Amino acid sequence: PAIEPATETLRVNLINSIPLGKEGEVLSAMDDHNIYWIRFKDPGNMFRMPFNGGTPIKVITTKYDQGSLGFMFPSLTDHWIILGDTPNARSLNDWTIRAVNTDNFSEKIILQSTDHSASLFDFNFDVDGGVLVWSNRVLQSGKFAEDTVSRMNLNDGTASELFRAEGDQAVWAMVKISKDIVVAEQDLLNSTGANNNIYYFDPNTKQ
Repeated sequence: PAIEPATETLRVNLINSIPLGKEGEVLSAMDDHNIYWIRFKDPGNMFRMPFNGGTPIKVITTKYDQGSLGFMFPSLTDHWIILGDTPNARSLNDWTIRAVNTDNFSEKIILQSTDHSASLFDFNFDVDGGVLVWSNRVLQSGKFAEDTVSRMNLNDGTASELFRAEGDQAVWAMVKISKDIVVAEQDLLNSTGANNNIYYFDPNTKQ
């Protein structure tokens, strides 16, 4: 169908700007009051500044000597920011997934890979209402051995594994959560039919 033309033009005022200088590409996230960003020129630090202006402050720092926070887009919701931390700007197989509270900067380690067990690109996640759900691929002897889907309540730290499947049959490429319902996409490999299935999980009823 044809797209209807706009009926009005909204003219908005500039609230503020952040001078980044040269090579200022950023990964950013926002909550109701602040913008958070990681500069590619300085990937080991995350900064925060209120929308109405002020001095940017450093709020999160890599845990590695020459680490980078810039390999995955940070996700911010319900007072928690989720980000990946790697030992250097080229590391994909050694990493830490961190959840940092934006009120008091307490922190939970969601997942770590220190033995090349999986690539950071094999970690998929979603968060809603302070509950994080993720899928992760596990390597053994260079082959995908297992896929897992897990969840964690970031506010109290309780975590559970929803299911575990053999990794040579399918790829669990996407997970989403809304309230307590978890949706996961199963992509079957060519050797098993190459079909896609959508699964719904309710952790409260264990179904």
